Amino acid sequence: MYLYNANAIGLAGLIRRPIGQTIENQASACLGTIGGFDRAVAEAFHFDEILSFRGAYAETAGFESDGRNVTLARAVVEGLNVLDIVKADLVVASLSGEYRRGEAESRILLAGSRVENLRILGVPVDANVQTQFFDEHDTFAKLEHSDPKFRKLFHDWGSVDTQVKRPYSGSLANVSPEWLPELRRNGLAIEIPNFGRIHLAEFFIQPSHRRLNMLRIELGSPVGGRLVIASASCNGLTGGSGTDDD
Repeated sequence: MYLYNANAIGLAGLIRRPIGQTIENQASACLGTIGGFDRAVAEAFHFDEILSFRGAYAETAGFESDGRNVTLARAVVEGLNVLDIVKADLVVASLSGEYRRGEAESRILLAGSRVENLRILGVPVDANVQTQFFDEHDTFAKLEHSDPKFRKLFHDWGSVDTQVKRPYSGSLANVSPEWLPELRRNGLAIEIPNFGRIHLAEFFIQPSHRRLNMLRIELGSPVGGRLVIASASCNGLTGGSGTDDD
């Protein structure tokens, strides 16, 4: 028996100031462990003068094909505007997983994940989301034995305690803030004074599991809060006592 696992969210958020309010998930899809299909669509959305988008959708799918268990997760946001400071025509998080019987883990790809026409403070930014390396190294085992490039880009895998391990994490984007003097790096984030921090193409890796947040924004001042835009996760595992023919 194969246990499917995938979810996708167009947008989620929590605003702490000037008002305290949780933003209900906009376009959220979740896959049942037996597979199937789920899709959610959100029409044009406005939250005060803080956030808006023209439309969003999320979809998940899980099915068997030619002896493979395939899992899909995709979240799309169109016409994004955050405080007239961060804008994008299209934000896409796309993950696809494939498990072949007898293999140790799922193969997971990111092809199609991208940000189109990103502008920060009115200046066009080439997000340069790099998926090719991770599509070529589509299993955790391949990444563990890859060249030093992976180790340089992503934090070391380590123990939180004796039982739990945190995932590798890093950014798929290669953006230099030199094109705009007002910006500066804060770790992997881009920091904008009087706005907050932008985490672009934030990627988390574990065996047979990936999570991708295409945009995660920590709002600083005067508006405070957190947003995640186009987020998807994908994995699956064998287990249970049944068979695919039950």
